[in-house]
Amino acid sequence: MSWSNNCYKLPRIADYAAAEKRFNDTAQPRESLWKAFQRPLDGAKAHHKRIQFDPSNQAYELVLYRTPLVTYYPDGTVAVRPDSRKMSRDFLYATLPLGLSVMSHADRTMVIAHTLEGQAWYSVAVGALHFKHCGDHLWRITSPTDPRIRERMCLKRAALVRKATKPFLDWVQTTRVLCGEPSIKAFAFPKYPDSLDALQDTELWPTLAAGVSDRAAWVRGAYDAFGARTELAISDYEPPRRGRHPKFS
Repeated sequence: MSWSNNCYKLPRIADYAAAEKRFNDTAQPRESLWKAFQRPLDGAKAHHKRIQFDPSNQAYELVLYRTPLVTYYPDGTVAVRPDSRKMSRDFLYATLPLGLSVMSHADRTMVIAHTLEGQAWYSVAVGALHFKHCGDHLWRITSPTDPRIRERMCLKRAALVRKATKPFLDWVQTTRVLCGEPSIKAFAFPKYPDSLDALQDTELWPTLAAGVSDRAAWVRGAYDAFGARTELAISDYEPPRRGRHPKFS
């Protein structure tokens, strides 16, 4: 078999016993690249997709390149590392036990688990998610997860913020043009450069200006400063929101 990034032919490994059987039933390739504790998942030429044994904790790891994405422990725990790269998601989608899956959301990989309480969505920025099997393709999370945050916008207040900040942003952009900095709108001249005086706290703008180089960041900062945008914690059992800007779960 030739070298390939396709993952759809990889075996689905259900638990520790299945991982052990897969390792023991697969012969070690003769190429010097393969070590004694490594076995191929997709042919001898695909060293980047392999199963390997970790003697330190007696665990079996499903490895993509140098990253162990799935680990099976003797006590039945399955650890899933939700890497954000597309090939990693394809690898996880093909090899995870039934009841566990992955999806991409807001540039992150979320693990979908069927639990006793229903379907749940988990993610973690660093490390892995640990699951215990509860029978009948059901799983229970046993490790900390990142809290899920959903963004809500007060549309009326956001409209007022945009209306009040646009002249000030035009003034900032025109100042940069006059100073010789490149701009998308080179001939954007301010209409009302002092229209922000009507806002409650104009002293916040010097703070918001620090390190900000684009209009979108200014507007987002204005939403935060004047209460147009709020963030609320949601349950792991609430489905991810679809839309053009699904930045939050």
